[in-house]
Formats: sequence, C-alpha cells, structure tokens
Amino acid sequence: MFMKKRFRLIPQKGQTLIEVIVALALGIVIIVALVGLGTRANRSVNFAKIAEVASKYAQEGQEAVRQIRDLDGKVSGVPAVTKWSELYDNPIGSATLKLRVPGTPSCTGSTSWCLETAGADDIASDTAGIVIKREVTLSDNTPAFDECRIPSDPELILTSSQVKSVLVKVTWTDSSGDHEINLQSCVTRKT
Repeated sequence: MFMKKRFRLIPQKGQTLIEVIVALALGIVIIVALVGLGTRANRSVNFAKIAEVASKYAQEGQEAVRQIRDLDGKVSGVPAVTKWSELYDNPIGSATLKLRVPGTPSCTGSTSWCLETAGADDIASDTAGIVIKREVTLSDNTPAFDECRIPSDPELILTSSQVKSVLVKVTWTDSSGDHEINLQSCVTRKT
C-alpha cells in the first residue's frame, strides 16, 4: 500500500535573490539619475553665475568707453591717436584695445579709464578660478556697419567723424567649453 505523501508549501518569509537584485538595480539607477541631475543643475548654476559676472564686465566696459569719451581720455595703440577726441579726426578702420583703470602704469596721469594697445585684459573676481577676458574693439562707422544707423532716419549714415562703433567682447572657458558675451554700441562725438 502506497501512501500518498502530501506536500505542502510552507509560506516563505523574505525575498528571493532575484527580487533583491532587481530592487538593488532599480535603486542604483535612481541614485545615478539623481546624481547626474544634481551635477547638471550645479553646472547650470555655475554657468549662470559666471555669465552674470561677464555681462557686468561687458556693461562696465561700455561705461568706461563713454567715460573715456566724456573726459577725452588717453588712447594708445591706434596710429596718430593719443586721446579720445582724436579718434574722430583719423580713420581707424578697426582697433582692438584693452581697458586700463586709472593709476595703472600704462594709465598714469589719467583720471579716467584708458584704452591701450591690442589685447584683452584678464579679469577674475568671484568666478571660481575661471579667467574672464575683456577686449574693446573700436571701428569706423561705414555703410558696412549697419549697427550705427539712427532708427528714426534709417537712410542717414553717420560718418567716422561723427560716431565710432564700440564692441565690448567678454570671453571665458569652463568645463563645458568657450563662451562669449558681446555688447555693441555706437559712441558719438562729444559736443
């Protein structure tokens, strides 16, 4: 006589190995995604901070150029020009200059900012070690430069004896690459 044995499933407590592996994998994927998101957010915040500083330096550059114009400040690096007012009497084509604050060796004897020979000035302030460079490009206003037209009279073209085109370019390089902010304006002869 054969007896039938009955097998009963005993309720198990805990998880199977597969369940544990799936849960761990899902947890790791979520953690990696959150870390990546945090890293991108941090980069965005740093970029915004440096872009704000660079934008302020570009605005400061435009204001400094206007101050140089207003005080007939020192300009070097442009042939036949030693002060701002001489820029309007001499065609300059295009000249890239750097700004110098009053009192620096190349700006001695001046009460205003100075513009000097080509190049960019390095600026680093509150930028986590990232070097920001600023350069000023002065150009004659010719028909090729449409940026110095008067909106109320688009046919009127101001000549180089009346206006100069001023481009302040601020550049920096960070972990995501090269960046640039350009601020363009037209500066008329002070009357």
